[in-house]
Amino acid sequence: MAGPSSVEVAVSGTLNGSQFSAGGTLTVDGDAGTKSGTLVYNPPPPAGAPGPDSIVFSTGKCFVGARHVGDREFVGPLELLGSEFASLRLTTLGRYGTVSVREKGRMVRDVLRTELTTVGTFGVPTGLRLGPLREVITVSDDGTMVGAGRYSYVRERGRAIPVRYAHFYRSFRPHRSFTRYAGRSFLLQAEITTDVRRGSMKYRSHSTIRRL
Repeated sequence: MAGPSSVEVAVSGTLNGSQFSAGGTLTVDGDAGTKSGTLVYNPPPPAGAPGPDSIVFSTGKCFVGARHVGDREFVGPLELLGSEFASLRLTTLGRYGTVSVREKGRMVRDVLRTELTTVGTFGVPTGLRLGPLREVITVSDDGTMVGAGRYSYVRERGRAIPVRYAHFYRSFRPHRSFTRYAGRSFLLQAEITTDVRRGSMKYRSHSTIRRL
């Protein structure tokens, strides 16, 4: 399956007791390993909830459009999941909160359409940037995959705030290679930059993925 040229995101949920919704389109450049675009909130979530992150959109799923590296035979996570899948991501930020994101994803021609439902509490100090993301994705033989990842909020001064997450995937139309790839893993690495304004967030990621 060819990779998507864009990702259409629609999200709704409750953060810190307040309901919100948001949406937008990210343009994918698979050769460069980038995704970029603007996601618009309506209404905005509580002040401080999105922080400098894309956590409420779960676009940390950076294997979409990631540049393949290494010289081993490659069938990536999105190819294995096929044209329709669901996922659940649980993110912990220590004393700064916990967020869960439930997803339904569907490929329509060359567009990935993803519907997200977010629930949690989330508040971090201002003046932070995102550190590099690293995730190991392990394939099962029954149409499922599990990702375990981490990154940090980097303070201008002082210690970083560690972020940990687990991401569970279930395919409704798994690729025939699932059995052949059972037990194998991928290493995903990404750099994410965001510019959050009250009503929108500009997002850009650069990611690579390789077989372990």
